[in-house]
Amino acid sequence: MNDAGHRRLHRAFRVFALAVAVLVTGTGLIALVGWMLDQPLLSSALPGQPRLKANAAFALVLCGSALGLLTVGRPAAAQRAGRLLAALAILVGGATLVQYLANVDLGIDELVFRDLESRRFPGRMSAGTAVDLVLIGLALLLLDIRLRNGHRPADWLALVAGAIALLGVVAHLYDALALYEVVFYSDVSLHSALALLLLALGILAARPDEGLLLVTLREDASGVVARRLLPTAIGLPMLVGWLIAWAGREQYYRPQFGLALFALANIAMLTLITALIARALHRSEDDRRRAEEQARANQEELQRLYHQHALGALASIFAHEINQPLTAIAGYSRTNLRLLESGRTGDQLRLNLERTVQQADRAAGVIRQIRGFLRAGELRTDRVGLTGLIRDVLAQTAADAAAENIDLRLRADEAPDVLVDRTAIEKVLVNLLRNSIEAIRLAGSPGGRIEISAGEDGPGMARVTVRDNGPGLDAQSRAHLFEPFRTTKPDGLGVGLAVSRTIIEAHGGRLWADDPERGAVLHFTLMRAT
Repeated sequence: MNDAGHRRLHRAFRVFALAVAVLVTGTGLIALVGWMLDQPLLSSALPGQPRLKANAAFALVLCGSALGLLTVGRPAAAQRAGRLLAALAILVGGATLVQYLANVDLGIDELVFRDLESRRFPGRMSAGTAVDLVLIGLALLLLDIRLRNGHRPADWLALVAGAIALLGVVAHLYDALALYEVVFYSDVSLHSALALLLLALGILAARPDEGLLLVTLREDASGVVARRLLPTAIGLPMLVGWLIAWAGREQYYRPQFGLALFALANIAMLTLITALIARALHRSEDDRRRAEEQARANQEELQRLYHQHALGALASIFAHEINQPLTAIAGYSRTNLRLLESGRTGDQLRLNLERTVQQADRAAGVIRQIRGFLRAGELRTDRVGLTGLIRDVLAQTAADAAAENIDLRLRADEAPDVLVDRTAIEKVLVNLLRNSIEAIRLAGSPGGRIEISAGEDGPGMARVTVRDNGPGLDAQSRAHLFEPFRTTKPDGLGVGLAVSRTIIEAHGGRLWADDPERGAVLHFTLMRAT
């Protein structure tokens, strides 16, 4: 599931929570109107069904309104109002439970409306409804509370409340109210049970990215299975069981046949769910494989674009540096032609020829240095062990370091494999090490030390760090460190670090310098081999 799908599902959960809030609040208000007008049908789900008690209807209005306010979450006054309504719902449910447990009448059951239909506890909601209201009120009150272990009490309270409400719904669907009465010693109206079940689901949906529903937003196999199978695993058994029970009540078959049919239905449902799980996992694996292939293709395309950019940058560096001696050579050559045409072949001609040779040598030096970093042709990348590559470079520069009494150290025992042109990266490392050696030598400080470290650097990347204890870089030098033709060395052309950065960028990485208290620190990143 991509980001857009994640946002759509998240938004759908929030919309569902708001819809539940409106529906439950409306159910409670309609039931209260039924009590006001003495119209039993308005406070019953179906004709002949138990009426939704007035206190229960009032508590549903409180819970539905609280859920809506807390789901919206803005402004802060809405949050406070939602919690206040939840606390009032807890008070209504808790007072009813006290009446059941203490066998007392607090006078709240018929405080507003008289219940002339109920013989036992007139006007009093069922004990199960009271328990559910307390649980749901607590869940709403604690909706944004998270424990140290990361669990949210609201989710678990909503789950228990939902299980109790589901018991009432199933009891009505299967015409088995005795199942509910065994637990709570009283029956429950169908729309009361449905409203409480919806409230429990709405509480879970109000914070989908923080609670138990978070699994449905995941992109891995668990998220795929949860999104596709939870509705089936919950709804299908209830539907099939209801159809079998309905057919039995209508005497379409004998009881023994009903048991056999129920067993076959269970087998079919489990087989279907297993097939759906396998299909979901297969699709998830296909999506993962396609994503990996696309990522590899994107990585190759990115590397190609970096390489094109690198070639352009290298061409710019080469043209800038080579044009100067070529322009000078052309100028001296034209002057020499004029001298020859005029017959003057003395010292001036010799001087011009010497200068021409000097400029030609300068151009040759530029070409040699650039060719020393990049060989002709495109980079040919391969899987290379980073630790082994660094060890080879240290072996190449060990003699230079030893001549200056510089200690070379390596910390890259667990460095990952990288996808690079080995020769090009070796030359980058050689350039960085020789720059450090030269800086320490020019500073004349004893006890020189250069350390190379390597390791992972975020998703898909590896980092190499070269650190020395030389004189370091001042602010001006650091600002222009990677610009071509800028150097502090008397015999340098100033293209080494510029070309090194070009090579690294051609590999899809980057090269930069830090500002330590002492010495110089340079880092570069490379793509890890997958």
